[in-house]
Amino acid sequence: MDDGPASLLDIIKKRRTNREYRRGKVSSEATNALLEAVRWAPSSANTQPWELVLIDDDKIQRELRDAYLEESLLHDAHYQTVSRKQADLITVPLLIAVCGKVGSKESYVDASEIPIRGQKRSSYEDR
Repeated sequence: MDDGPASLLDIIKKRRTNREYRRGKVSSEATNALLEAVRWAPSSANTQPWELVLIDDDKIQRELRDAYLEESLLHDAHYQTVSRKQADLITVPLLIAVCGKVGSKESYVDASEIPIRGQKRSSYEDR
């Protein structure tokens, strides 16, 4: 297999969105392969500021779907319509919730706090 840029471009060009999903249990092999890909996904300084929660319990998925739809009622009609169309995606054979780690945002530099060359240093640098 060619690992060059042309190969990557070919993969990108062949990518397609799938709107049809199979029902039934996701194999442990497929789940493990996906988790391995996530484990190797790049992150800033390899911090991996996420936690994954695998949810295959129908009752929990229905409760999440109901909470998702209930929260959508706090928004405008368009938001609610889109949410209703997307809600069934929550009730799939295996739902993976990607959660940000609490406190990980504090470990990143806010680009707005970096001084521009020639300008006075901000109070941030004096801390």
